[in-house]
Formats: sequence, structure tokens, C-alpha cells
Amino acid sequence: MRVSCVCQCCESSSICGGRLTARTGVDRAVRARRSRPLYWLFAAVSGPVSQWYFPRASPWRRYTVDSLPASNGGQQQNAHRNIEDVDEKIAIVTGAHAGLGYNTTQKLLREGYSVVMGCRCLETANTAREQLLKEAPEANLEIIPLDLSVPDSVAAFSDAFAARFGRLNLLINNAAIMGVPLTRNDAGFELHLATNYLGPFALTGLLLPYFEGDQPGRIVNVGRLAHRIGKLPLDDINWQRDHYKPMAAYDRSKLAWQCFTQELARRLAACDSTVIAVGAHPGFAATEIGNKSGYTQPKGPLRQWFLDRMRGLIPGPEVACEPIMLAALGEEVENGDYCGPGGFMEFKGASAPAKVHKLAHDEDTGRRLWALSEEMTGVYFLSAGATTPGGPPPNTC
Repeated sequence: MRVSCVCQCCESSSICGGRLTARTGVDRAVRARRSRPLYWLFAAVSGPVSQWYFPRASPWRRYTVDSLPASNGGQQQNAHRNIEDVDEKIAIVTGAHAGLGYNTTQKLLREGYSVVMGCRCLETANTAREQLLKEAPEANLEIIPLDLSVPDSVAAFSDAFAARFGRLNLLINNAAIMGVPLTRNDAGFELHLATNYLGPFALTGLLLPYFEGDQPGRIVNVGRLAHRIGKLPLDDINWQRDHYKPMAAYDRSKLAWQCFTQELARRLAACDSTVIAVGAHPGFAATEIGNKSGYTQPKGPLRQWFLDRMRGLIPGPEVACEPIMLAALGEEVENGDYCGPGGFMEFKGASAPAKVHKLAHDEDTGRRLWALSEEMTGVYFLSAGATTPGGPPPNTC
């Protein structure tokens, strides 16, 4: 059964991010501490304080985009580029209609990219497109329908993109859902797993052949701090035996996503590909992923009052998307890197190298997860004997 009301294509949420521990089996003492207002106050101010008191020398240059000057109609040049200039640089951003996806798309348009918005809600996507084109009326910005929880929609998106463009420079896998009740798609996959992991896995495999062989390309997988508390039982990744918890399902999908990113980087390197795979997370950010995914949790009046007043201290998506832009365009970024805020516990701060979960470094886990994902999606790539029905020949070593 599918839930028609679930539609979320932005990533990270300040409020829901703080609730994760209350839903994922962390011991009661930690849950109690994190429910206190002082914890939220500490989380909000620790980033800037830590950067002031403990300055962190980052080997990467921070990616910033100044406010658009009104005098030039919203056009701005930015020298922070790595991908070589071509006649038309083409990017795909999933979940481009809201939150991080919207702001990432906005900045890519300023960089001169033609952007394809992969969105499930076409009405919302069209509204977002109209707003973006008001700032950049000459931009090439198109929408192709994409529901990552539906395998046929993923395949149709790939076919439509191939027919319209036929080549790709940058893929940003951003769309996600969070905290929905136990729901399975028509293929029987739990909805977090299908939307946040299996769908993007299949999409990446189907689009990989369209990266130009002689041009550098990037695949940016947007993650979440929630992967740190996730568990990844490969023998029950689809929630057939475990007691289902919505936030635990979200955490699991994000941990699988990071393990996939590292395994993808290893396989691309083994093939001497000009394409690199990079991860990024926004830290502690004020977006609407929880609300738009249908996630709710009762709150006492004091907690609600405090959270309402904390919003001004937590970065919005226009700032929180900076690690994504660093991953996409940063000159110093290499295959397998992970970008995030450089402040305390990576909650907020200037973009910098982020910590990768130790499980993602385990090559055996990566191989097993990859094989399982190929079997579940039917999309085989970067593996021996890979064959994917339809489209161009799959990328293999």
C-alpha cells in the first residue's frame, strides 16, 4: 500500500533531527537529557561558539554565495568551479522543489548549470520553477516527474532525461522522506528504504552511462546526521522481522545511503572513472522534511515555546545547503569525501570535511549491500557481468 500524501523532497529538519533519539532506542537517560530545553540551547549555540573558541583549519575553501545584487537582475558569477566549462553543464537535483533541493538548484543556476528538477509533486515543482525563473529568466530549468518509491517512475525519469539531454555532468541525490508509518510500495519495500535508498541507488545506476567519459563528473549523495545512530542488519533491511519504528527506519535508510556512497566511490576508482562520488550533510538545519512527510510528535507547551524561539538560531536551507554545494563544486573535494558543517558535532558552521561512519569504510559490508541492492532493484552496474535492460550499456569495469 502506498501513501499518496507522502511527498518530501528536502532534507534535514531542526526539530525532527532533535527528536531522533526519542524514537530509536537510545537509553532513557540520554532521551531525558535531550528533552530538556537546555540541551536545545546548547545545540544551537555550540556551533558558532566552538568555531570562535576552537578555530578549525579546513583544507577546503568554504563555498559561499553572496546575496544577489539587485542591479544585475539576479545574475552573479562565482569563481568557485571545478567542473570544466562546456557549452552546457547539466545537473539533476532530486527533490528540487523545496528546502535544500530548492536552494541547491538556485545556486546551480547562478553557476550557469542547466538543471533538471526530479520531483514527485508537479504542482509544487511548477511553483518552485516559476519562482526560480524570476531570478534567472534565461536559465534552462526543466521538470521531469520522479517518485523514487516507484521503480517504474525511476526508469521513466531516466528514459525521459536520456531523450531530452543524453549527457550529464552532476547528479545530486537529495530527495528523502522521514518518519512515516509502516508502509510498503507495490514491490513490497518499506517506504523509507524505497525512497531514501533503493530508488536513488537505481537512479544512479541508470544515469551513470550518461556521464561523459572525458569530462569530470560528480555524484553527490545527500545524507543526514541520523545515520550515526542507525543500524544496518542486511538480513532484515526491509523490516520483515524487527519491530518497526519510523525514525529507526529513517536512520537505517541513511546509514545504507552512506555505505553505498563509499562503495560507489571505491568502484568508480577501481574503474579509473572520471566520475567521483561524494557525500554531504546539512547538519542541524531548519527545513520541513518532518512536517511534509507526515511526521508528528506530541509536544508540551514549554517545549513548543522553546522550539519556536530556537528557529532563528538554526540555519535555514539557504545556509544548510552549503556543504552540498561544496561537494558538488569544491575544487579540493576528492572521490569518497564527505562534506558537512565544521562546527561542534557537525551541527552547524562553515563547510568542512565530515566524519564518515565506520561501517561505511567496511568493504565487505559495502559489497554485500551493493549485491543486495542490485537484487532488490534489478539495476546492476559497476559489477562483473552487469546487465541492465534498456538504455545504453551499463558502466562496468
